[in-house]
Amino acid sequence: MAQQELAPHYAWADDERWVYVTLQVANARDTGVALAATHEGDVSCTVRVLPQRHALQRKDAGVAPGTAAEEALVYRLALRLFGRIRPDDCVVDVNPRRVLLKLAKVECKKWKSLQRPGVPKPPYERVDWDRVQISDDESGGEDDDQLNDYGLKDHPLSDESVLEELLPKPVATKLIAAHRAVTKIFDKWDFLLMTVVATYVLVCPYTKVEESFNLQATHDIMFHGWHLDKYDHFEFPGVVPRTFLGPLLLSLLNLPLTPLYWLGVAPKMLFLYTVRLTLGALVVLCFGKFRREVAERFGSDTAAFLVMTTLCQFHFLFYASRTLPNTFALALVMLAFAALSRGDYCRVIALLGFTCVVFRSDVAVLACPIVLEGLIRRRIPFWKAVAWGICTGAGSLLVTFAVDSVMWQGPVWPEGVVLYFNTILNKSHEWGVMPWHWYVTSALPRLALLAGIWVPVGVYYEPKRLGYLLRPVVAFLVLYSFLPHKELRFIIHVAPVLNTAAAVGMAYTWRQLSKRGSVKVFLGILAMFTLCFSFTLSCVMLIVSSYNYPGAPGLALVHAHFSSLSDSERPEAVNVHIDVAAAQTGISRFLERDFPPFRYSKEEGEIDPLQFDYLVTANATVAAFEKIGEVRGFAGGRGIAQVVRSAIATCREAGWLTAVDQLRRELLRLEPTIYAHVRTAVPQQSDDVKPT
Repeated sequence: MAQQELAPHYAWADDERWVYVTLQVANARDTGVALAATHEGDVSCTVRVLPQRHALQRKDAGVAPGTAAEEALVYRLALRLFGRIRPDDCVVDVNPRRVLLKLAKVECKKWKSLQRPGVPKPPYERVDWDRVQISDDESGGEDDDQLNDYGLKDHPLSDESVLEELLPKPVATKLIAAHRAVTKIFDKWDFLLMTVVATYVLVCPYTKVEESFNLQATHDIMFHGWHLDKYDHFEFPGVVPRTFLGPLLLSLLNLPLTPLYWLGVAPKMLFLYTVRLTLGALVVLCFGKFRREVAERFGSDTAAFLVMTTLCQFHFLFYASRTLPNTFALALVMLAFAALSRGDYCRVIALLGFTCVVFRSDVAVLACPIVLEGLIRRRIPFWKAVAWGICTGAGSLLVTFAVDSVMWQGPVWPEGVVLYFNTILNKSHEWGVMPWHWYVTSALPRLALLAGIWVPVGVYYEPKRLGYLLRPVVAFLVLYSFLPHKELRFIIHVAPVLNTAAAVGMAYTWRQLSKRGSVKVFLGILAMFTLCFSFTLSCVMLIVSSYNYPGAPGLALVHAHFSSLSDSERPEAVNVHIDVAAAQTGISRFLERDFPPFRYSKEEGEIDPLQFDYLVTANATVAAFEKIGEVRGFAGGRGIAQVVRSAIATCREAGWLTAVDQLRRELLRLEPTIYAHVRTAVPQQSDDVKPT
């Protein structure tokens, strides 16, 4: 006798990305659910319920004892969906009360109905009121049709009587639409991340030599415009040229604020903060896009843990506002990861291709595994991938060549020169060589902190759904480890992916806290402990980092001394020399003054100090100059690694309390590193003058 198939009651709802179909079938098991789907939207779901545990269901279904159907109850649902779906991204979630089908759409738009026109609506189909999302961007029109399709026009969820009591209905509707539009771009989680980025900028506003080109170029575009002869990069071009596209974007976003400086309302130093905050906001927005994709794929609790994990780590948010080529690449790579989560390989190729050609050519090491996997799994046709790659590469090359050739006053492709310098000439090793395992044994532990121990947990529970992100990242780290010169900022864009894996592990553990078991409670406590401890380490790193920029306070001492002089004592023009040590530790053009006319020199080598009124230098004494101040910092290469290593050594010898006291003393053990001098008199014998 053929096994009887029953039609389950189900409810449905959708948003722009997903279709949710909830089958009202109790006591189902994961092994008893089979889902078959096609790209065209033909879906078939079969649920088998074992009868020995569910005799009540057999009785309600009219199954007589002793028949073949007693072996199992079989529920089968067949749908011909309204639009196309992505079968590989569909998810089945089973719990004792229901079976949820989460079907991924190909086109991101709302559906007017669950099934295609012409397919009769079954009597056991209804709308899932708990999941449906009402869109009231504008009153009437298409949204009213959407409500009618759902049968929601008179539903209590669409009632806006509370706002209508305070405001006229058209005004209230537009305010709600504006609020929802803003929260889609920048929500509470983004605001929280931006708060931490702003804190980092306020505590450590200055920059080092690696960030100088983009920062100086942004300053020059904002304050010098087309007067290219005043640009800093002609005097200090650096080892290799860099693109102006990143500084051009930052300067255009901050250009409306420059009249405040020319009117004397705001100092130039203020724009150092606004430029860095602008870059930080762009990175946070791109991270928010990636986070929303994580929420769609793994759940909102995983996205929340992703934010908390990121907040408790130091380097990612610290680098988010740093004017490095790696930071511009980081923003685009996160958008590429978000597109990869949607299966949009065309956008992935476009974003990573532009990043490779313009900002960081080493992103190609990450792009190749992603595209190769897409081709192997037939997510994108070969010739389509080739076409997108050629078009993106040619377009990006044309843009960067046109802009940078004008700014550098000669034909140049900056990232091509960098690629030639690092690969063909192989000169990157001149800046240091690290062992092949340095990224795994040193960089990643500092990047992830204690949250890194949750990455294997997340991979264990979600190996398939995390694989599309982790496989390219692992391949990137393995291939990139063969390059001799290594820095943490080179792999900063793998942090969101590793944090996602850690967040999956934390979220799964958090869900298990409602169940009994001391081990699960312990894991939940461990997750909170790792976050708290990582946050503490980040605070220590921030304190240490704030002392790594003594050059900028040294220049501030010069300005303060000049301001303290009376009008009769002030010269008409002030000449200031900044030596290499000071220039590399925080000084930028945003700290310079134009009124009265200051003249700043960063001339290297032996100079005659008597031609300057002030010196900002690492020398404690200079003949014919009087020291007006000193800036303390970590001297002798000391930094966070040395501070923590000293505290750990003390912990092993004398215990935790002594280690905390040792850490405090290490942090306070600062030495003078930068000095500010003012010229007093000209000595009689110029041979006694020592060069700075």
